[in-house]
Amino acid sequence: MKYFNETYIKRRFMTRNDWADTYKAIHSTTEEKVTLKVLVRKSNDEEYINNLLKEVEILKNIKDPNLINVNNMFQYSGCGKTYYYVEGEYFKGISLEEKLQSGKLEEQEAIKIVETVAKGLKEFHNRRILFNNLSLSNIFINSKEVVKTDVLSYLENKNFVVLSHDETEEKVEEKRFSPQKDIHDLGVILYELLTGKLSFESNNYKNQISNANLVSIIEKATNSNSENKYNNINRFLVDLKSYSQYGVLSEESYDAQEVIPKKKKRKKGKIGKTLGVCVVIALVGGAAVYGYDLIEKNKKDEEANATKIEETAKQKEEEKKVEEKKAEENKTVKSENKDDKSSDNSSSTSKLNKNNSSTTTSKKNNNTSSSSSNSNSSNSNSNNSNNNSSNNTSKPNKPNKPNKPNKPNKPSNNGGSGNTTNKPDEGNGNGDKKPEIKPPSNDSNSSGTGSENAKPESSGTESE
Repeated sequence: MKYFNETYIKRRFMTRNDWADTYKAIHSTTEEKVTLKVLVRKSNDEEYINNLLKEVEILKNIKDPNLINVNNMFQYSGCGKTYYYVEGEYFKGISLEEKLQSGKLEEQEAIKIVETVAKGLKEFHNRRILFNNLSLSNIFINSKEVVKTDVLSYLENKNFVVLSHDETEEKVEEKRFSPQKDIHDLGVILYELLTGKLSFESNNYKNQISNANLVSIIEKATNSNSENKYNNINRFLVDLKSYSQYGVLSEESYDAQEVIPKKKKRKKGKIGKTLGVCVVIALVGGAAVYGYDLIEKNKKDEEANATKIEETAKQKEEEKKVEEKKAEENKTVKSENKDDKSSDNSSSTSKLNKNNSSTTTSKKNNNTSSSSSNSNSSNSNSNNSNNNSSNNTSKPNKPNKPNKPNKPNKPSNNGGSGNTTNKPDEGNGNGDKKPEIKPPSNDSNSSGTGSENAKPESSGTESE
């Protein structure tokens, strides 16, 4: 019941009869309006339901714009019971019986309606199925003048024959199928539409219809004893079209029969039928399994190829990365070697520059020191000579007082004049010779010799 309620929404009750309750609903999946025939009383009849299921399987394959088609047959459970229902196309319109309440129809309109009904009925006859209960009540027309025959009404009035052991469905269908019954119903409907009467008067219809061609069509359709009776529905359609277009009947021979496609004969016997079904199922299943295996194998092969391609691509990418790393490392090593060489060269050049500068500065210092020492020595010598000369000239020699030796002058930092004791120049060639300093003579015996003048000794280095 849950599936029924979820599938069919906005249900609306329409009518009820002995066969079924009729509902109008909207299918939740397709969003189309449908008609539901719920079998209230016959749902418990198992044999009837099985026969009805077979009939629905045939009818749901008939799709024609002139028929209200059958979709399928389903079941649902509710209140502890199982109910079967038939889903069909929804067509909004009124029956021809209701339409006749306003009066008879025009000649062309009546012919067009009967022609449309005959086209839909032809789909039944091509499958060797008789509608068998065609009437004004199960033919509908809408506001756009579209006419359709209700197939659900065919199921409603269907009487299933119980087969004996010697009979088969094919034999029964061949015995029962006679297109004359449905053609007779079409002639009656044409008469009713032209006259506006709901009952056919077989003995008086010629007096009620003035057109001889229409009388001929009705006679050949309803009189089974006529020599020119319609043996198939195609011949009936030919006369309707000819009269509708040209106003006269076709002159073609009435012996022409409808070419009906032959149905394949069913296998006799239940055992052969079941064996054939089993063989077909086995073949289909084997083919399906084989096809599925092939598809899976192809998928696996494609996946394996894809993985191989990905792996090779990854390997190539890794190799490229390794080569790039090696190239970068070689570049860095080369650059480092170049930097080391340049640093070594710069350090060596700096060392050479430092040595050269140190040597040059030392030479300059030696030269300046030697020159300063020479100048100091010359100054000291000159000063000593001057002092000696002045002493000799200004003061007379005193014999009793010996002259005190002159103290050596301290070397001055500013290189000024004075008696200084200079170290030998390292830069000159006198480095090996040490200056000799002669101390003054302090002989006690010399005090008595006053006549002899004491000669002052120079404290400086002897000039060569």
